Amino acid sequence: MAVNVPQTVFEALSVVVYCFVLIVIITSKQRVFKTAFYLVFVATGCADVISIFVNGFLRIKRQLGLGPDYQHVASFCVSTSGYTFVVHMLGNLIIAFNRYSAVCLGQHYEKIWTTRNTWIAVVFQYFISIAAIGHTIGAKMTYVHNPDGSYTFTSLEKRIDVINRFIYFGVCLIYAIISVILNVLLMYKFHHLSRLNENVKQAHHEKRLFLYTLIVFAFSLLMCAQQIGKVFVIFSANTDFLTWISIQFFWINDAMVSLPPYSLLMLCSHLRQDTMDFLRCKRQRSTALPVSTSNTRIMKMKTSIVPRFVK
Repeated sequence: MAVNVPQTVFEALSVVVYCFVLIVIITSKQRVFKTAFYLVFVATGCADVISIFVNGFLRIKRQLGLGPDYQHVASFCVSTSGYTFVVHMLGNLIIAFNRYSAVCLGQHYEKIWTTRNTWIAVVFQYFISIAAIGHTIGAKMTYVHNPDGSYTFTSLEKRIDVINRFIYFGVCLIYAIISVILNVLLMYKFHHLSRLNENVKQAHHEKRLFLYTLIVFAFSLLMCAQQIGKVFVIFSANTDFLTWISIQFFWINDAMVSLPPYSLLMLCSHLRQDTMDFLRCKRQRSTALPVSTSNTRIMKMKTSIVPRFVK
């Protein structure tokens, strides 16, 4: 099987774009990029970049039919792929809760998303991922020797592969259920607040982060469908369909982990502006985002959610 050159080029481009976006956010002096949302985005983004690398290698290895000679490297990549997958899903879940709390728990947002609590969430994100995938480190890989002399990787050793399937199934199921609930509540609350208060409509930054969350959620659900479907196919013993659904992982993963930097660049005007300033070597500290206020007590009560929209 020939190497898919367009997909390889896309992966390389995505790595460059993702790394550039992460550098812009990390080095930015704008206050908006110091908030919990962007901290979790950066933490998840680092894992996403690694995911593109290791899954790109596994895809190319599969397409070239490389066999046991590369087993140790491939085994490491399989473990790392699983690790970054769990990190990505947990990161998206944390971001979804961050957006939910910004809109629906506005009065408690500052207490929930302190710098300390955000770092605890990031450490939890990485620690749980290691605990979930640690058993795959050093696992043996099974291959099928094809008539043309090439090899096809089928799975890790049976016991570990079964454990992996249930872990991925559980992660995807938990992510799908919680994310659906949070996003449905978020959409309802956002719509309700938009009707009550016109000032909310001016919070373009928050609305675009909300849209970003929905886009990432949609592609993550696609990955969940692939992983959950694979579990049922394994137990059905349909080898041909199992091979087909396993191959779909690579392009779905590329779309899922490459989407965040592109969509954030498209939706976040602050990031676009800071990117242009970075390229022109013209960056300066930004003041806080403008917030609409009112002199009357009633309007203050109605607009109490607005500061949360600019976090």
